[in-house]
Amino acid sequence: MTFWFYKIQLAGKDFLFIDLDREAHKNIQLDERGLGELAELILDRRCGVGGDGLVLFQREQDPPGTAGLSHPHPVSLSLIHYTNGGKRSPLPLDGLFCAARLGFDMGLADHTTLSLANEGKSYRLRAVDSRTFQLYPPLPEQERWTCIIDGKPFEAFLCRGQAIYTAMIAPLTGPRGSTQRIKQSLVAMSRGTIPLLIRPIHRELVRYVAPERADRIETGAIAALLAYQHNLVEKEHILEWRGRGGAVSYATFPAIPPNRSPLSVSVLGPATLIDRGRFWAEHEETGQLAIAGIAEYVFEGSFDL
Repeated sequence: MTFWFYKIQLAGKDFLFIDLDREAHKNIQLDERGLGELAELILDRRCGVGGDGLVLFQREQDPPGTAGLSHPHPVSLSLIHYTNGGKRSPLPLDGLFCAARLGFDMGLADHTTLSLANEGKSYRLRAVDSRTFQLYPPLPEQERWTCIIDGKPFEAFLCRGQAIYTAMIAPLTGPRGSTQRIKQSLVAMSRGTIPLLIRPIHRELVRYVAPERADRIETGAIAALLAYQHNLVEKEHILEWRGRGGAVSYATFPAIPPNRSPLSVSVLGPATLIDRGRFWAEHEETGQLAIAGIAEYVFEGSFDL
């Protein structure tokens, strides 16, 4: 049996998309386990096509009795996501932007807006241009901790976005091995969550490190937000991701009035270039992040099962 797919990437994270409408004539009879096995085979980078996730998509049909009527937020595509381990899971933000590019090219946008459905949730993305899409997720919930490392207090943060992150900020100055000790402590603390280390190099450069499996868009947005909230940056700010592909970004931050908290001040930026994808995370007074990313086609092909 042959499956046709599209491969789309954003910031180095690549996803394979299979059109269930296109494959409907084959009368595919795969249960949850069978789809998981298909994902493992096709996403294997040595023996299959290779990818970070498999997305099965289907165009939404009008509800019965409503054909031809306008709906306030019609869903363009329904999405089912499987990881390269064969498990069904919510589609990460990187994959949502890739799905938006596919839906836009299929002519499914309502003017400049696409509505995507995944695991019972609906996401509305706005097209900035034919490749760039913008999403407004809520600000991640934060819990602040204080931990002692080598006799010194450090702040750690539990951030709940689509995933749960344990973030720590390394000091701007300190002994050469202090960052390594902080990283070891972070890994020990972050069981069941994704570790995120934010390291200011100087007042114009901040680096952040996260596992390769982490969502590029969300980790960058959380790193930028924490860097801003804790006054690690001044005016021109460069955020650099240390990992596959590398990253460079620029942002302008306004001064914080003395009588206002960082959470109540608008931020212009940061605009970040990561590998061949980019995003910006704008912290607004509405309590939302505005995140945008560029999704690009890698290739289109087929896979024989």
